[in-house]
Amino acid sequence: LLGRRERVDMGAAALINGISSHTFDFDDTHLKTIIHPAGPVASALLALAEHRHFSGRQIIDALVLGIDVSCRMGNCMYPDHYDRGWHITGSTGSVGAAAACARLLGLNVQQTAMAMGIAASQPIGMREQFGTMTKPFHPGGSARAGLTSALLAQNGFTASAKALEAPGNK
Repeated sequence: LLGRRERVDMGAAALINGISSHTFDFDDTHLKTIIHPAGPVASALLALAEHRHFSGRQIIDALVLGIDVSCRMGNCMYPDHYDRGWHITGSTGSVGAAAACARLLGLNVQQTAMAMGIAASQPIGMREQFGTMTKPFHPGGSARAGLTSALLAQNGFTASAKALEAPGNK
């Protein structure tokens, strides 16, 4: 946990650090889509990196990739997704975190597609929660979901390889 002495498992660390990243709502913002991409991605990566001991270079590479995936996904979804009541940070954060963790773990293309597909099945957060303590839960929940998705894919768990591109996703 960032800034704390307590130690928890990877999933709890991703969750708590993701919540902390958004508590005061002063985190980074992708202005075109109003996504806060770094919180979910960085929280998942730091939890994974601490347990698996990756280099700073590997972490930064994965962070940039995960943020890019989140923002590109948001570009495809915004404003419709947001206007329907979803908190876009939670929806895109889980997929960005999954992509970043997949990169850090060195997953192949097939495994990465599975990780992103698993994460895409876990959108987290409704705009109705804005103004409550649950809003910062969204980046935390998506960090944990993305991390879990990559670990599941690494161990053979499957999803549709077209989860993000299926014709019914319009």
